[in-house]
Amino acid sequence: KTNIESMPSKKLHRQNMAVDRQKAEQLRFAIRSQFEFYFGDVNYAKDNFLRSQADDDGWTSLRLVAKFNRVRELTDDFDMVQRAIEASTVVEVSECGEY
Repeated sequence: KTNIESMPSKKLHRQNMAVDRQKAEQLRFAIRSQFEFYFGDVNYAKDNFLRSQADDDGWTSLRLVAKFNRVRELTDDFDMVQRAIEASTVVEVSECGEY
C-alpha cells in the first residue's frame, strides 16, 4: 500500500495529469457519441426538428446542438464540443468550426 503523502510531488502531479487527460478523453468521446447519434442515419432521418435547423447546404449550427439537454449535461464548454466533434467520422465540421 502506497502512502500518498510519501509520494514525490512530481510523480503525484504526473498521475493527476494522466487522470485529467483520461477524463477529458472520456468526455470528448461522450460528446462525440452524442453528436454522432443525433446526426446518424437512424436518428437524423426521424428528427424533424434537427433537419429543419439545417441550412440549404445541410449545415446545422454546432452551437445550437451544443445547447441540447444531453450535450449540456456533458459540458457547456463550446471549445470542448468543437474539439470532440473534429475527431468524428460521422459528423463533418465546417472549416469555421461553427457548423
